[in-house]
Amino acid sequence: MADPLATLATYWSLEECAVHRTALDAAAIPNFADDYFIINVNWLNANAMRGIKLRVPREDLASAAEVIEGASEIGEPEPFEEPGERSEVCEVCGSTAIDSTQKWLAYLGIGVPFMGAAIAVHQTLSAFLVMLAALFIVLMTPSRRCTECGERW
Repeated sequence: MADPLATLATYWSLEECAVHRTALDAAAIPNFADDYFIINVNWLNANAMRGIKLRVPREDLASAAEVIEGASEIGEPEPFEEPGERSEVCEVCGSTAIDSTQKWLAYLGIGVPFMGAAIAVHQTLSAFLVMLAALFIVLMTPSRRCTECGERW
């Protein structure tokens, strides 16, 4: 029995094959990338497999070739741009002079002395509860402060 699929193109690059497969999928042409996964596991297998073969049904070979010719090439990736600094503004005075508090310092300052005292008198459960309470207190306090008007949020 004759093979119902015809090889449309052979690729040495996974990305180029993926672009052309996407173009064929968009054109609703069934396709199959032979040896794609073997080469994806280790790209050095490409020589042994003689590349990735993009295969389509024989009756769709001409229309698939037209789609592949019109498919865009892989361009250079767009450079990553850091998002602009989001400036916070105080809702009371409109100032941008915002100061953030270091909550972990407050947690250590509140919890560690009490925990040390509780451990010194052999009360480990109490030490755990004190550290947990200190953590909740620190997390509930405001973390931002306006240096102009003193508003906290």
